[in-house]
Amino acid sequence: ENDRSHSFQGEVIEMIEYAYAGRFYGTRSDGNLIIITDERGQIIQYKASKSWLWENLENLRKLPVGAYMDKTCLRVYPTQPKDFR
Repeated sequence: ENDRSHSFQGEVIEMIEYAYAGRFYGTRSDGNLIIITDERGQIIQYKASKSWLWENLENLRKLPVGAYMDKTCLRVYPTQPKDFR
C-alpha cells in the first residue's frame, strides 16, 4: 500500500517435547517478541505476547537463541526429570 516492506530472517529453532512416565518434558514456547528497526537500528515498533519480554529486553539480548530463561530474562537451567524407580 505504501511501498514499504519488512523482511524477517533467522535460523530455524527445533522445539522438542516428549512424554516420560505420563509427564511431559521438553521445550515449549512461552511467548514471542517482534521488534522492527529502521536502517539505523532504532526501534520503530514492537509487539510482545508477554509484557515481561519487552520490559527485560536488555537481558534478553544477552542470551543465546534457545537458552532457558526466567521471567526477568536471566539464564536458568532446566531441572532434571525425577527418577521414577
